Amino acid sequence: MGSVYKAADNLLRRFVAVKMLHSASLERRTAVARFEREARASAAIGHPNIVDVLDFGHADGKPFLVMEYLRGRPLTRLIREEGQLTIERACRIATHALTGLHAAHVHGIVHRDLKPANLMLVSHLGQKDFVKICDFGFAAMLLPDEEIDPKDVSLTPARTLVGTPAYAAPERLRGRGSREPTSDVYSVGVVLYEMLTRRRPFTAKRFSQLSREVLKSEPPSVRALRADIPEELAQAVHRALAKSPSQRWPSAEAFAESLAPYGGKFIPSEPPEDSVFTPDLATIQARKTNRLRSVSAAEASSLLSQDTDVKTTVADKPKKVPIVPPESLPQVPSYAPTIHGALIVSTLRFVGKRFGQRSLRQSLEGLEKSARNDFARGISNSDEVNLQSFIDFITHVDRHLGNDDLHLVVQCGKAMAEGVPNLLGASNSYELPVPQWVKRLPAVSRKIVGAGHFSASRVGDGFARLELVESQEAQLVLHVALLGLLERCLEIYGGKDGEVSMLSSRALGDPRTSYELTWL
Repeated sequence: MGSVYKAADNLLRRFVAVKMLHSASLERRTAVARFEREARASAAIGHPNIVDVLDFGHADGKPFLVMEYLRGRPLTRLIREEGQLTIERACRIATHALTGLHAAHVHGIVHRDLKPANLMLVSHLGQKDFVKICDFGFAAMLLPDEEIDPKDVSLTPARTLVGTPAYAAPERLRGRGSREPTSDVYSVGVVLYEMLTRRRPFTAKRFSQLSREVLKSEPPSVRALRADIPEELAQAVHRALAKSPSQRWPSAEAFAESLAPYGGKFIPSEPPEDSVFTPDLATIQARKTNRLRSVSAAEASSLLSQDTDVKTTVADKPKKVPIVPPESLPQVPSYAPTIHGALIVSTLRFVGKRFGQRSLRQSLEGLEKSARNDFARGISNSDEVNLQSFIDFITHVDRHLGNDDLHLVVQCGKAMAEGVPNLLGASNSYELPVPQWVKRLPAVSRKIVGAGHFSASRVGDGFARLELVESQEAQLVLHVALLGLLERCLEIYGGKDGEVSMLSSRALGDPRTSYELTWL
């Protein structure tokens, strides 16, 4: 139907995958419509286990789809090269696929062509075999019959098989237009069966014979093919392969949870946002508000003496008026603190992935000219970029894409952390124990903080206290971003149940800025 090309994104300096339809497919209306559906479906879900769609458009009248570039291999190759997988590995891969499907189902989308070839295995966040679900070209919307657009139905005429027969649920082989999530559950059951036994439940070569077996016969017991499979796991697999949709697992989430005891790792569709930081952020916001409201006696006297006979309306917006002519303003010092490019690139990718490339571009365009120019020149992992420009960017993101409550600042800080291992230099830096990483942090923190560095006052087993030594004016946005960075670093370096608290902030009038880290 189409070809996929590796391409370069010159703005963010990264590789992307560009999918384009074959010339013959452009003549078929249904092929073009499916291509557009694939773009809409993938982009609407926004889950780590779904391939990210970055852009969609037309060039010379031909549609194209821009996706994240995946460095990995399809599950088909893994099974072909390694045969039977360990129970733990097979269940982990299956639950990754199921959590991505659960996110799709929550958004009202059924994949309908789930098979090993559409499951890409990549390295992500230190995890090998992290699953990315691809190819939503046959996806369908979960809508009642009376709400289905006749134009949408025409893409798949009645009694037309959708998906690959060997992985299609019985109701799909009957040609029914079922749009139920349980058909995807069945497909994952077939994939898991194949990972555990290196064969599919039904292996007929002719479609007519395969259909009869799927519709009428029971699959061989996985325990008969592999004796070390626990009975409960076998029951979970065979429940997913039930002939009747009502007898299968009711949802992809339920199937994933049944695999957890055997190595499955369930990834929530939308992790609780900043649950660790919510109390801290509420306190910080309250202190910030009180500090803004506080006025000294001298300031109050000065304000009262000013001419206040000014007429305003609710619709009026404050305008920036220079108090002195621009030419008389003091010159900015030649030295300005910088931040390492790897942290900025990680943050730009996070914003683009979460809110889309258009919102990312609008956020960059909304910056003051000097900051905008810093980004317009392009940023690589090895660059050093003006720290204030970066702070302005994440402030703009929190204000215009978030709720202006610092939560998105924390999320940007977590994204920054993905670039920290680049600063540590060692190829195995992800394997550093948490105490060792904390002790190495002060040495590289000048590249992180720009206007200062961390000092580790106490480091113990499961506990550390850091002080931020700043050489410039304290900024609350930077302090809160570092809160997220530290918490994500705890996760990256294996700190279980890690928590980070900002004990004090110079931006809030405290004598110092300090953080407390705890982990198991």
